[in-house]
Amino acid sequence: MTFTIGIMNLTLGQVVAYLYASLFGEPPATLSKTRVQASQELYNFTAKFSRIANIAYCVNAPVTPLRTDFTCGESCRYFPNMTLDSVFGGDFYSTSITGYIAYDHLNKEKYVVIRGTFSIPDAVTDIQFQQSPWLVELPKHLIPTQDDMKQRWAVRPDLEVENKGLDNLKERALVVEDPRLIPIKTSECKGCMIHDGFAKAFNETMVNAAPQFEKFLTNHTDYKMYVTGHSLGAAQALLFATHFKLLGHDPTMINFGQPRVGNSEFANYINQLWFNDTGLEVNDKRRNYRLTHWNDIFVGLPDWSNYTHAIGEVYIDQESVYPALDKVSVCEGGENEACHRGTFNLWSRIDLLQNHLAYIYYIGYCALNIGRRNVLAMPKYHGNNSYKYATEPGYTGPGRTLVPTN
Repeated sequence: MTFTIGIMNLTLGQVVAYLYASLFGEPPATLSKTRVQASQELYNFTAKFSRIANIAYCVNAPVTPLRTDFTCGESCRYFPNMTLDSVFGGDFYSTSITGYIAYDHLNKEKYVVIRGTFSIPDAVTDIQFQQSPWLVELPKHLIPTQDDMKQRWAVRPDLEVENKGLDNLKERALVVEDPRLIPIKTSECKGCMIHDGFAKAFNETMVNAAPQFEKFLTNHTDYKMYVTGHSLGAAQALLFATHFKLLGHDPTMINFGQPRVGNSEFANYINQLWFNDTGLEVNDKRRNYRLTHWNDIFVGLPDWSNYTHAIGEVYIDQESVYPALDKVSVCEGGENEACHRGTFNLWSRIDLLQNHLAYIYYIGYCALNIGRRNVLAMPKYHGNNSYKYATEPGYTGPGRTLVPTN
């Protein structure tokens, strides 16, 4: 029996194998189980980009679309200084990628933000699991040259922005790294293979939106450059940010709920390109943050064909949004069993949306104009009673009780 999904023909055995692997299969684990608590600075930094990634779901949305004045209802109000440059993407020949380009001129920052799966064409992009070579199908002027590749560890001086990472971040106590996990520098990406749908989406988006990205790269070169995305958008953000880096630019990448993008050779290449350490160092030189969430099943996919995560994991070990600081950890290596891959719970992973969207704040609800209400702007109660909850002093009964204010 053969099933046709999008442009793929799969046998019943392949469908069963994919379903089994998504629940029970995983690539080899990282040798280390070391993780360290995130700092408050890192928490705040990634929380900001959780909101920015959420706004991508308002691009071309029917209820609260992202408008040219950078308004989109609830989600955009956190960024009064943001200016929308353009949106990009759509349903191309075989894939679908959507996002926006924006600037914050006050803080001298510029952003490429890529949406996750939000449409049937997006889903068709996701399920093209076969692997294909990386950076071979782009037009020649979009492929990094040999000179670009030779300078892959050094940002062009004219494009580097000083103190690009977490501004004024204080060094933590010394962490002992596993020397076996320090990336080995290499001049080539030999044997690198990536998800076929992600490869096609990247190639087609670069071709269709080339003028927008060329403008983004050449404008405001003194601005801090950020690339971010969620889910499918996170996979694309990895490819786009890596491409920009190979061209000599200095992007910082913050991803949420990123699936595995390529094989172990590709992961190793990403490691040595972005890191000189095992992923535990967090300072103003770090440019790569891959946030994962407790039992997010999509982070664990694909589980076959030697798909492997690269270094960069920041793990949220709490089911709901607004996690406590001590529930956010920086993880050593790409497949650390003390982080996402070690918290397998079958029934929890079935709760797909909760675990895949709860990245400090919810990502994906922008189109529905759902978010935390502005409590400070609400009318305040000035009566004779106040509410107390079971966790507060003075509570005496079930639920909540009224306590005199006098």
